[in-house]
Amino acid sequence: MKLAMRLIGFSTVLAAFMAAIFGQSGAFGVAELQWIPDGAKLVMAFDRPPANDALFARVRDEILSATHAGDTFHDLLRLVSRDPDRLVIAAVPTPGEDEIIGIARDSFDGDLLTGLARAGKLSLHEQNRRSFYIAAPEGARENDFAITPLDANHLAFGGVSAIRRILDIDRGALQVVALPGLLPEVAPGVEAWGFFLPGWFGFRHDESQLLRCDVRGRSVSRSLANLGPALFSVRVSADAEFRMRTQARDADDALILADALRAFLAGQRVGNKNAPAEVRKVLEEARVAADGAAIRLSLRLTLQAMERIRNNQASTRILRWQLDSQERELRSNIGEIFDLMQINEGDHVADIGAGLGFFTVRLARAVGARGRVLAVDIDPEALGELEKRLREAPFPQAQVVRGEPDDPKLPPGALDAALIFNSYHEMSEYQKMLERILRALKPGGRLVLVEPFSEARRKDPRESQVREHVIAPELAEAELRRTGFEIAASNDEFNEHRDSGTSEWLILARRPGTARAPLGPVP
Repeated sequence: MKLAMRLIGFSTVLAAFMAAIFGQSGAFGVAELQWIPDGAKLVMAFDRPPANDALFARVRDEILSATHAGDTFHDLLRLVSRDPDRLVIAAVPTPGEDEIIGIARDSFDGDLLTGLARAGKLSLHEQNRRSFYIAAPEGARENDFAITPLDANHLAFGGVSAIRRILDIDRGALQVVALPGLLPEVAPGVEAWGFFLPGWFGFRHDESQLLRCDVRGRSVSRSLANLGPALFSVRVSADAEFRMRTQARDADDALILADALRAFLAGQRVGNKNAPAEVRKVLEEARVAADGAAIRLSLRLTLQAMERIRNNQASTRILRWQLDSQERELRSNIGEIFDLMQINEGDHVADIGAGLGFFTVRLARAVGARGRVLAVDIDPEALGELEKRLREAPFPQAQVVRGEPDDPKLPPGALDAALIFNSYHEMSEYQKMLERILRALKPGGRLVLVEPFSEARRKDPRESQVREHVIAPELAEAELRRTGFEIAASNDEFNEHRDSGTSEWLILARRPGTARAPLGPVP
């Protein structure tokens, strides 16, 4: 299956190997692979299930919809298929992602196509002496949808330009990509399987963007940019067992991405407190593991759960590896924040308002095994999820601390640095919190605050601003000075979010006393 790479001279051996794997169960196999076009990023194969057709259909439709192919397929399949709920499909989004190619097996009715063409529903065209049909009789615009018989058993459909490319493929050229580390994991008997190649994920950022995300040269964004091929498979019985294996660049990247995936699932659990029990069970039982450079995800899905989460945005994000942590990295200037905190290996630091631990895990990597990170929050559910995340990662140098609205519960004189990111405006007892944070810092210890604000609300009373989850920097600066902090530097335009019309300011404050190093400039 060539999904973006050229055949490297051993197609016959690999074809025999794949036939041995897939031929045992009669699943989608080598015969279909010759039709996969050059440059494709995704292939999904669905075999007819031995039982539980309804669950299988739900899983198939969810995967198709999550990969932006569902509507196109469903509309056309119902036009040409004898049995659209039990189709075998190869779904191939091409590089433009708007040209979707579907390949259906054992569902093609030639007489039906001919009849539709005669009735004016489809128009007949030819290329290279091969027929194809366009679902727009008035003309062959490139964004119309086309249908073509590939052989006696296979039907292709999709954008006109995509179908024209398929018709140009040399039928005898089996196009494959060598994935020896993944293929053996497609066990005989699975009802669905598929490959994603890195180009499908689309994580390509320039080096300056990646540098903003890095902590000691690593980040979720950088790890995603180096992500290798991914395989998923589904086995259907009383429930559906979904497994996905993704290849990272190395073991360190795998640990970072596995942790990011756990954070994504934790966010789904916290964000769906009122979800039906079936959905909660899926989220609670989800498992993520890193094994060398591989990341593994497994889910168990019942029909009831699938009916609840069908076409859910979360499944789109997880299949396309659009993780919240990556997006947040790109807009948070993490590297610059950590530079201002002057974090060294072995330091003791606090993440105040830690939530699910976005900064906690990055601080843990920064201080290393000899350091210590105290993750403070007042939300017991968030802390429970974070504690689980830290245990599974693992990050033994980090521990959760359940604070109070007026007390972060930090040991006095113990911290080299502390961070409050987008949490200060939520603190009702902000002055008492600042007093206790000041006492927890060592002399010269640093506190970095990063908070959102709106220029339009800058002159509003404090209580009006915090109701809108913003706060002006001069309010926070006055409160810090009143507590006894020194203001080392500030930046009212640290981050700008044009989509929301808000910005984030940064203030670097410190406890008076001898600093361990000269103060650096604010970016």
